[in-house]
Amino acid sequence: MCDQCGRHFHSYTGIKSLIRTVHTMEFRYKCSVCDRGFDGKYYYKGHLAAHLNVTRESAPDVRPLISTKRIY
Repeated sequence: MCDQCGRHFHSYTGIKSLIRTVHTMEFRYKCSVCDRGFDGKYYYKGHLAAHLNVTRESAPDVRPLISTKRIY
């Protein structure tokens, strides 16, 4: 159980992710265009593709343009 908000989790990983992304606002990936943070690479890549005005399906060759560098 989270001591800050009282949410219950089945695993330590879930509570650790909640604390990092909600309570301390730390993210694994950060958008270089708008500074929005993401904990998962999939959502980060989709967000960045939206800035580039492409979709994964229509332009699979956009992958080299999308950095997956973690910020920590």
